[in-house]
Amino acid sequence: MSAASFSTTSTIEPIPAQQEYALNGFVGPGVVVGVGVAVAMWISWYALHLPSIRVTPTVSAGLLLIVLLGGTALGTRGLSTQAWRAGLVAGLVAGLVNLLLLGSKLTEAGDAPGERAATLVPQAPLIVLGFLGLCLTMGGIGGGAGGLLGGRSRAAEGTWLARFAVIAVVSLVPLITIGGAVTSAGAGMAVPDWPGTYGSNMFLYPIGLMADPYIFLEHTHRLFGTLVGLIAIMLTSAVLVKRGGWRSLLVTLPLAGAAFGTVILNNSGRITPSVSIPTLALVAFALVVWSVGSAIRRSPGSLATGIFALVCTQGMLGALRVTEINPIFGVFHGILAQLILAFGVVLAAMLTSTWRQRVSIPADTGVAGRIGKRVSSIAAVMLLIQLSLAALYRHTFATHALWAHIAFAIFVTIAVASLGFILMRADTFSAQGKGLHRIGRALVVAVGLQFALGFVAWGFGSAVGHSRVVMYDQLEGAAPPSMGLVISATAHQANGAFLIAMTALALAWSTRLASPARNPAETRNRGAVAALG
Repeated sequence: MSAASFSTTSTIEPIPAQQEYALNGFVGPGVVVGVGVAVAMWISWYALHLPSIRVTPTVSAGLLLIVLLGGTALGTRGLSTQAWRAGLVAGLVAGLVNLLLLGSKLTEAGDAPGERAATLVPQAPLIVLGFLGLCLTMGGIGGGAGGLLGGRSRAAEGTWLARFAVIAVVSLVPLITIGGAVTSAGAGMAVPDWPGTYGSNMFLYPIGLMADPYIFLEHTHRLFGTLVGLIAIMLTSAVLVKRGGWRSLLVTLPLAGAAFGTVILNNSGRITPSVSIPTLALVAFALVVWSVGSAIRRSPGSLATGIFALVCTQGMLGALRVTEINPIFGVFHGILAQLILAFGVVLAAMLTSTWRQRVSIPADTGVAGRIGKRVSSIAAVMLLIQLSLAALYRHTFATHALWAHIAFAIFVTIAVASLGFILMRADTFSAQGKGLHRIGRALVVAVGLQFALGFVAWGFGSAVGHSRVVMYDQLEGAAPPSMGLVISATAHQANGAFLIAMTALALAWSTRLASPARNPAETRNRGAVAALG
């Protein structure tokens, strides 16, 4: 590459030292590692308990303990003498989060045919204490092993808060994927009540009653929703403490409260869906606008509160989908899920040290950023339209939405592929340019895969017929869902979510690289120099 390519087109300003997002000591890293290990254990638990797999409890417990031990060791690597302390914290945090799953092992179902309500087993308190003690012990052992592994200091590679945001994004992936499987299989109405499950507390529904694939998909989707909600609370609190932005709660909390209030009023019969649907749609739209504005202002605290409020609204949309048996709520529910993932990815990027570095941008990267900013804006709008068409078809089976989705896919593919190739013009020797280059490469690969997956899902749908929603009182005689259709349609939906998230990240990064510095002092200095010139 020529020397001219090193000429700078823009400068990224640093964040003042007092605004660093690091989590010091061993408690902060321990919490982050513990949440990350818990997410890994939840994903493993889900795979091990799929109705088509169903490993024995002994094997399942052993594998989950291996995940706990290995995850803690890897997570605390490089913390030196603090590693075992962080491991203890991680083990305790993972154990507490996993109590949401342990509840399915602490209950037994009633004896009456069709009775799904459950009661706690007598030894439940001892099981809980023993489980927490085991997690604490395994975490300490894993942390000790992590300290012995050594390696480069984790603090030198970035901040723990940024990793927490990445973990939050990872937790959204299984939630969105399982949600896609629920829709693909037509299992959205397999459980008639909310927030309970067949009269049981959601977290105490017996594992033995999840054998039906429709119930398993819908119930575990709810469980992962609570996991994401818990992580959103923790991440938002951490970002506000380390970065500030508490005033944003004055806007986002009332909007989240409006979503909760709408569900309460709807379920009590005081308002009808004709009121609750536009109300929740308006709340969701306001929060999306707020989150977009927060990203433009580059305000992590404001964006984190927006994401938290969106997660709350998303849960309320899912609740009304069940209680009202209204697919329109499902349409909004499906759209909002992918937008939350996109905002989460942008927040994680904003918290990284690479985002905050003061660097000179090579000319190639600057050009890619300036052009990519315009093209990614267009691609993002097109993807949002495509997502809306897909959600409309998947939840209402409107044929015109399907054909519009198929036709529009050609234009979306061209736009996203063009964006990818533009971003791949960025340099590969600076951290910023390399990141932009990788985003572009991921977009090119993903959009090609998405186009192919769309035709595969369409083929399965034409061959076996598109799944219709199976009501809870139809489960006994219902045929099992077509695995080919469920897998292909869910893969298409999940890869689409990835495309939207990467396009949002491309827009955020290209804007960051293309825009001038926002440091007021630096701006004044540049103005003074220009005036003297």
